[in-house]
Amino acid sequence: MVNRLRFLVCASWSVLLVGCPDGVGKNLKSQGSPIATPTNLEAETNSGFEVTLRWSDNAVGEVGYRLETAHGPIAASGISGFQLLAANTRSIALATSPNTTYYFRVVAVTDTLESEPSNEVSVTTRKELSAPSLVSAYSEAPNQMFVTWNDVAGETGYLIQMSSDGGSSWSPAASAGSGMTSAEVTGLLPNTEYLVRVLSVYSYGTSDPSWAVGVLTMVPSITRISLTAGGDCGKGLSFVRSASGLVDLASYSETMSNVTYTTELGHVVGSGMYTSGILDGGPTGVEDIGRDGVSLSADTAGKIHVLAHDRTNDALRYATNASGAWVASTIDAGPAGAKPRLAFNPATGALHGLYQHSSTRLKHLVKAGGQSWAFSEVLDLAIDPSCMHALTIDPTGALHAVLIGASNQLVYAVKAPGSGVWVYQTVPLASVAVKPDWVSIALDAANNPHFALHDAQGRSLYHLTRTGATWVTEVIDQTPGADVGGWCSLMVQPGSGRLHVAYYDATHGDLRYARKDLNGIWIRRLLDAVGLVGSYASVSVNSTGVVSIAYRDDTNRSVKLAQGNP
Repeated sequence: MVNRLRFLVCASWSVLLVGCPDGVGKNLKSQGSPIATPTNLEAETNSGFEVTLRWSDNAVGEVGYRLETAHGPIAASGISGFQLLAANTRSIALATSPNTTYYFRVVAVTDTLESEPSNEVSVTTRKELSAPSLVSAYSEAPNQMFVTWNDVAGETGYLIQMSSDGGSSWSPAASAGSGMTSAEVTGLLPNTEYLVRVLSVYSYGTSDPSWAVGVLTMVPSITRISLTAGGDCGKGLSFVRSASGLVDLASYSETMSNVTYTTELGHVVGSGMYTSGILDGGPTGVEDIGRDGVSLSADTAGKIHVLAHDRTNDALRYATNASGAWVASTIDAGPAGAKPRLAFNPATGALHGLYQHSSTRLKHLVKAGGQSWAFSEVLDLAIDPSCMHALTIDPTGALHAVLIGASNQLVYAVKAPGSGVWVYQTVPLASVAVKPDWVSIALDAANNPHFALHDAQGRSLYHLTRTGATWVTEVIDQTPGADVGGWCSLMVQPGSGRLHVAYYDATHGDLRYARKDLNGIWIRRLLDAVGLVGSYASVSVNSTGVVSIAYRDDTNRSVKLAQGNP
């Protein structure tokens, strides 16, 4: 019993000091100990953070094993730590530090005796150079960005690198200490795209870089104002800006479950003051109107026309101020009305609506100038009801629509004046992997169609156009690490033919914009990044190139307007 107590005292010593000398350990066993010695001890490094030990359990009647550990040969330097293991143990996984050498041996023990030590093994753990994961970058000012990442084990700090030439060259941007997961990078240029990546720094080296992600610094010359306050407005937003500059906007109010209308106070252009009110609350004033989309159009007299879905009755509603006062009515008792799109034909004064008639078809409804809504037809094409379609009219009165079919195909549909027939053409996509879910359409001066398309699978924004019989596809924005292009809105600038696209960065909650001149390249801009902003974007541009974009501010649950020459 005395020998056992001495072992326990020595065992405590082994943790606090440098271990029991072999001479002391031998006091616990007699010469020719009957306890069989563990053999075939081997060590395998699984990573820089773990080692697995295995040995042959030769003893009979042992109460356990003592695993001895050191950072040098045990016979020369003694043990620096140990663990007591259960009887019949044959292996154990140990937590370790990277790039460190360990020595191990195993001893079988009973209440009064112990075996001779096993063979001694050593192992050096790997240099663990793990790169940070889940790297993200965002900008909320023209001259800075913030970078975030997931912490990795064992590092002594982080190095942030950036590139302004698409990744051809990289330079240090910032650094961060051990355990930190974010850093601010300052001194950047406005209106500039950067790639950024993060490396983990260790005492013995530096990791490979993380995946690079893109960030775009903000435009300093854009004016941003809030148009609404209260009512949780801005979902399903539709917006036009007249030639005189008057703002007309309709959207869904989450608080009131109806369509609201926003314009400049007193219809005074440039007053800087805006007023909002209920546009359509449904037949009894309590229906849910506009939750899945609102579409607004202005006629040549500046009168406003709005289509919205009555979700309560699954019907299509129409509101207008053509007579002076706002009047709303049901024009298709349904079931119908989801995701409405409205276009005005300036040649005839007719209004054309395109909306979901069922879960598989779209319906076209027409209101001739000065008459009631009358002619209707169901398009003979199966659609994906989860996706958005678009509609516009050229100066000859031909209808142009772009649809997303049930088989994930993009379909361009045209109906010439007086033909009575829709002509469908499947548009080739960049690859079979492209999954369109939102599309916008605009026509240039030659009536060539232009589409802005969000690819839900690739999280990218594309531009497609047709010249003659040839379709051309190009990337507008494919920012690494971000889902860009949702709620895209496309417009062709009168006169110059410049293309303008407003869209949403769903990863960072930002409003983005891109433009392209004829035969030019796409120029991208970050217009608003303060809070969660940019969803339900709707763009308008005048002949001088002044861009106006209405969009939702999710942080403040309101509508904002960005204006300028980005």
